[in-house]
Amino acid sequence: MKKSNSLFSLAFISFFIINYSLLITNCKAQWVQTNGPSGSAIYNIAVSGDNIFAGTEGSGIFRSTDNGMNWIQVNNGLTNLNVNTIAITGNIIFIGTGASGSGGVFLSTNNGNNWIQVNNNFPNSTVQSIVINNGNIFAGTEGAGVYLSTNNGSNWVSRNSGLTDPDVFTVDIGNGTVLLIPSEN
Repeated sequence: MKKSNSLFSLAFISFFIINYSLLITNCKAQWVQTNGPSGSAIYNIAVSGDNIFAGTEGSGIFRSTDNGMNWIQVNNGLTNLNVNTIAITGNIIFIGTGASGSGGVFLSTNNGNNWIQVNNNFPNSTVQSIVINNGNIFAGTEGAGVYLSTNNGSNWVSRNSGLTDPDVFTVDIGNGTVLLIPSEN
């Protein structure tokens, strides 16, 4: 019986060591640099199906359909090329841009091939963050607080009651609660 317990212990320890070694080897990330997009800082990325979108400072938005190996600019209709945020719901892509040059919120329904500005009732302000939850689109702005659209950006209403800092850097939703991070934090 003692020999059987020793063999079982040896087998268990060997199994544990081999599996643990393989687990550690498999956990090591293998990073591979892509071929772009290049030319400006990348502020954000988002994925929709086989498409990867990258928002940049000053060069607009880029799309890759081959896991980042090749990128094309998809700026048709954009009036501001500082893309600060990207949010995707279904086949609709929203981006938030800087305020200068008639920026704000844009949407695309054809994988970024064309962009439409959706700024009705929206302030002339830089959009720092967009988050979508159950058809509600929240946009955090620089200096104008938070705006909400319930109709895919056609109309926006201010949602700043109780907001102490109108510079909203990040908007997110957790457990049904809208979370804001002011630019000072």
